[in-house]
Amino acid sequence: MLTIVATPIGNLGDMSLRAIEALKACDLILCEDTRTSSKLLNHFSISKPLKAYHDHSKDTDRDAIIGQLKEGKSICLISDAGSPLISDPGYKLIKLCQEHGLDYTTAPGASSLIAALQLSGLPSDQFYFGGFLEAKEQAKTNQIETMLNLEATLIFFETAKRIQSTLKVLENLSPSRNVAIVREITKKFEQVLV
Repeated sequence: MLTIVATPIGNLGDMSLRAIEALKACDLILCEDTRTSSKLLNHFSISKPLKAYHDHSKDTDRDAIIGQLKEGKSICLISDAGSPLISDPGYKLIKLCQEHGLDYTTAPGASSLIAALQLSGLPSDQFYFGGFLEAKEQAKTNQIETMLNLEATLIFFETAKRIQSTLKVLENLSPSRNVAIVREITKKFEQVLV
């Protein structure tokens, strides 16, 4: 069985008992970066084989994983931080599990998306998650413009390097819209800027 395991987004105390148990019981852990994941696993005294699985993984990699699942292996999928498949690799693997009739489950936990919404002070009854914004300014402007008509709180991931240019785009497109920047969630220097 494949288990999608959420990892902490900053504070290691946010790792669930169920997630720890799943990782300790599995045969293999798929992760974005083996170095980052090793630190997390060492903290919880988990020693399991790691295999890199990311956006650049090939179809042959996924086929090999499906083969192991068919053999009865227990595999966990983790991301560097937060919930796998939320702006992280993995959806192709889940689709293959569905196509092959293989069981999969989740050990849910920390989600930067939900934590940011909670901390933002913006309406949370309806929201839209747009993932990572485009890097090029015109593409980013077009992306945001198409979503401004939604009657919902808009949530995006953005890099620290591009946040200033993104704020300028938002100000030009919708100067009266409330904006919250939430960063370093669950960490010592957590900030909410409104």
